[in-house]
Order: sequence, then structure tokens, then C-alpha cells
Amino acid sequence: MKRSIFALAFALIPSAAFAQVSPPVIGALVKKSIPRAQIAAMAGTSVSSIGTYAGVQCAESCVVAKAIKDDRSGVTVHFADGSVRIEEVRTGLVISHDKPHSLGLQLDTRPILGVQCDGHGALKATPGFRAIGASSAGYKWAIFSGAKMLKSGHSDGDAVTWDGDGHTMGVMEVAVFDDGTLEISHGTSRLVMTADDQNVLKAQTGGLRFADLGLYVQGVSEFGVTSARIQGVNK
Repeated sequence: MKRSIFALAFALIPSAAFAQVSPPVIGALVKKSIPRAQIAAMAGTSVSSIGTYAGVQCAESCVVAKAIKDDRSGVTVHFADGSVRIEEVRTGLVISHDKPHSLGLQLDTRPILGVQCDGHGALKATPGFRAIGASSAGYKWAIFSGAKMLKSGHSDGDAVTWDGDGHTMGVMEVAVFDDGTLEISHGTSRLVMTADDQNVLKAQTGGLRFADLGLYVQGVSEFGVTSARIQGVNK
């Protein structure tokens, strides 16, 4: 009788209870959203969370950054992940284009990109590849409309100006890659800038070795962060 009861109890235990949890596969592709808790206010900024910002529905919550004084606000996105070799960090932003303003990006405290909008649709981007280890300011650039390349060229460090659908209020995506590539997307327009030292940078970093992406806007009283994501491979 005791044997029968034991056998019955054993049979009722879910098979999943005996399954082993598979460890992460080294080298496997990883895509993750960055939690809201890892987005913090810079000095002089207050942040709040709402479900929708400027008509954009956010998956977790939209982060609204407001300037406490003057027209400068910013946030820090903590993207470091000890289990992932990060190859890309990408954020979605909504900024009013009603008047001239600027957007700055930094990795930790190193400025890597400045974008200016004239309030009429034209955008001007200046990368700072030396901040992440490039030996020169030179870079290649290309402007796309969807998948179609419209034009391309090379710069010794001067800014690139393009339309960028800057007159719309849609989401602007900014991406930083570990090989010295910066990407700005707005509407159907996309600007890609790649450092002349692309291969050297990738060999040196082995993934983005920084911990935080700083985003700061000047000229408007607030902006929204609609998404923040990383992509990389398991260590």
C-alpha cells in the first residue's frame, strides 16, 4: 500500500519540476529593453512616467524629461549588462521641432554626437568619434530614405546637414554601435555615420565598454524617451 501511494504521488509531480534550466548560450544574440528604473534624470531635470507621449504609445512607459530651469534637460540611460557584450544601444526620442534646439549624446561623460535643428526641418549632425578612441575625426556618411541610399560622402570632422523629416513630431531614433557607427532615424529618413577607424574601434572595444548613454536637449522645455534597447551577444 505504501508503495502504491508513493508511486501515485510521484506521478502527480509535474515533469517540469525535474527539467533543468538551460544556461545562456555563449555567443547567442540578445535583444533587451532597458527597464524604466535604469533611466535617471540629469542635473537640472525632473522626470516622470506616462503611458503615451505626444501620441506615441510606449511599451513600458514613456519617460518625460523637463527642465527645472532654463531650457536644458537630460537623462542618463544605464545600459551596461554584465552578462551581455553590448554591440548596440538604441533610444527613441520625441522632441518638439517648433523652434531651434539641439540634442547631445555622450557615452559616460564623453560627448559623441551633437545634433542641431533649425526649427524648420533641417538637421545638422556632428559626431565626436575621438571620444570613443578614434585616432582622427574623419568619418563616412550616408543618407537613406527607407532602404534607398540618397547620397553619401566623407567628412574630415565637419557636420552633415540633411532634411531628416525634422518638421514632423514623430519619434527620432538614435543608435550607437561598438564599431564607431552612429545612426539617426527620423520618419523615413536615416543618417548613418561611420568612423574611419571602424575596424580598429571594434577590435579595441569588444563591445561597448561604457555603462551609460547620456541624452540632453537644449532649446525646448521638455522631451520624451519612448524606448531604450540594447543588442549584443551572451558572454
